[in-house]
Amino acid sequence: MYNVHLFGEGTDTFSNIFTEYNYNNSDNYDFDVYVTTHFHGNPCNIGDLKTEKLIIFNNDVCHSLKGDLFPSINEFLNQSDKKIKCLVTATHYIIEELSEDFDYCYYSQTTNELSENTATRDLPILFRRDVSLLRQKKFLSFNRRVQKDRKALYEFLRDNDFLKDGWVSYNPHNQFPDEDSLILDNVDYDKDAENRGMADWNMGLYMTSYFSIINETQFDFGENEDISSVNFSEKVFKTILGMHPFLLLAQPKALFALKELGFKTFGDYWDESYDDEENDGKRMERCFDSIKKFLVNDIQYIHRKLSSVDWIDSIGKILEHNFNHFFVHNNRQRKNLETKIQNLVHDRDLLQIVESTEFRDKVRVVNQHISEFNLNFNLDSRPMKVHGDWDCSTLSQYQIVDDLFKKHGYDKSQWIFFTNNLREDIKWDSNVEVVDPHAPRVFHHLTNPNIEYDFFTTEQLKILKTHTKSHIFSCYNRFPRKHRVLCIDEILSRNIEERGLISFVCGDDERLPGTNNLMDYIKSFGLSDKTNKYFETSPHILDLQPHEEDDNKCIQFNFDDVKNTFFNLVTETFFYEKDSLFISEKTYKFLSFHPMIILGQPYTLKHLRKLGFKTFPDMFDESYDEIEDDNERFFTVMDQVEKLCHEPYETLYERYVKCFDSILHNQKITKERYIPNWKTIEGLS
Repeated sequence: MYNVHLFGEGTDTFSNIFTEYNYNNSDNYDFDVYVTTHFHGNPCNIGDLKTEKLIIFNNDVCHSLKGDLFPSINEFLNQSDKKIKCLVTATHYIIEELSEDFDYCYYSQTTNELSENTATRDLPILFRRDVSLLRQKKFLSFNRRVQKDRKALYEFLRDNDFLKDGWVSYNPHNQFPDEDSLILDNVDYDKDAENRGMADWNMGLYMTSYFSIINETQFDFGENEDISSVNFSEKVFKTILGMHPFLLLAQPKALFALKELGFKTFGDYWDESYDDEENDGKRMERCFDSIKKFLVNDIQYIHRKLSSVDWIDSIGKILEHNFNHFFVHNNRQRKNLETKIQNLVHDRDLLQIVESTEFRDKVRVVNQHISEFNLNFNLDSRPMKVHGDWDCSTLSQYQIVDDLFKKHGYDKSQWIFFTNNLREDIKWDSNVEVVDPHAPRVFHHLTNPNIEYDFFTTEQLKILKTHTKSHIFSCYNRFPRKHRVLCIDEILSRNIEERGLISFVCGDDERLPGTNNLMDYIKSFGLSDKTNKYFETSPHILDLQPHEEDDNKCIQFNFDDVKNTFFNLVTETFFYEKDSLFISEKTYKFLSFHPMIILGQPYTLKHLRKLGFKTFPDMFDESYDEIEDDNERFFTVMDQVEKLCHEPYETLYERYVKCFDSILHNQKITKERYIPNWKTIEGLS
């Protein structure tokens, strides 16, 4: 957590975003933050600074960068005898790279305020439900403060007799005669600086009209402004959250900038070429022309165009994308600002090293079995945190990072290494925390009523014990790791595939790096024609679809698959890796529900027992867990699977029923240990 010297006007606009920072008085500040809406008119003083690292959090939405903001910042920095590292944030999205003596970051605190004040994230559902209803008005246009471009828009709408077709506000401050004033409701009255019209907006106006004409705060390109930038106020983002298509009277390249930020515009519905015009007068005329060509149509035409029966597959897809992307954009710009703050506060050499391709390649382990171990650095925390990859991390990676921090003068008290490598014989240093995120990750879903993953009911237990099984085992596979490919080959060569419910859900791009396609990778093992044909006809689907990454789908399982089999053959994430022990959701999700035999790393069962779980010795000879030789362990597991496939049904049934002692015990352990502690463990991992 950073210690921040925060001063200026409207300081809560910064502290509300970074609530985790410490803003109390401190003798050891990490950096200064000056919040302002008018830096070139009201700069801070050098004497106000407590450090030599300054963030100018600039909320100015009206003035230019080149003409106003940047010259005033350079003048301010030149006053100091010390070299002040400076980061400037502003609401202008810069289309071209800057060359300044300070760092710059686009950040619109408007999006943060709107995100907090969005009443519901179910608006796409509401619009989808009412899409067939004829709406009262063609368009919506808010114009609160009178300025020349808004006056021009109002006169254009009035002179072309379009005012009656829309919800239009204009001149709420009585600067013009009453007959030239249009007021919708309180959304257009003055708001205080904190609210800025974002909390109480009338959603009914959006739901009863088809599109918006947005007149942005800034329209003019600006005299002598040769920095290509665009300023976005709340007007654009409220329209996006209001699920409205829009035409935009704004600075040139505004639509281009929105698309750069990941939003979509509406060039398939009206002409948006006005966006490229730098001449203000011509840009306005071309935008008016686009508006006119669309508004001359009757409301039935506009309804068919913007609210037709295929809405969800046409314009609705764009509107839902923009609505959902708004929250992605808000999180992304916060993350970008966090990174910029890291660059300001920390050893820049250290940051450059950990972000370099060379270092990432050094700490990432890629071997012939497609195992990858990555590291994630969080250098803005106190102490700094290094997180091992979701799929594991190794002692050698820790040692590389330790050497790097030592080189830059950091001792072990200043950083923590988190790993989910569960090997008990690794001697980690004192600043290492071993966490297992996958057990709580899986068991957390037992509290989620929206997915099919819950403790068995009494009725389900009765069904499981009495239902006649159609298959002996189940085996789920997605990513084509070597041991999984060989497992499928063994099943096919032993002719037991009909005894199992088997999936292999792999897309053609899920392959070993360096091969042209999936089949090149499969054929590199020199397997049988039968095996090659199996993979040529993939995907073989039981649960997940190809490329499906939904965590809910990864955790839940089909009760019918459990009901119709005696056990699950778990093909874990890792099998050959010697310097780690990793247990994924594949094991944990069946541990409390179904007997299982694990094709994974040695001592997996030993670790589960140490956690208090029971395994399934009534069904399997579990000595395979202690076999360290990979080939021997592999064939021992596959031999057991084949043997069980040929056991008499009655024998399997007797073994299966005995396993319920372990299943019910594991459910008890899960309830007592993991569900209450989910939030704590999630925070660690």
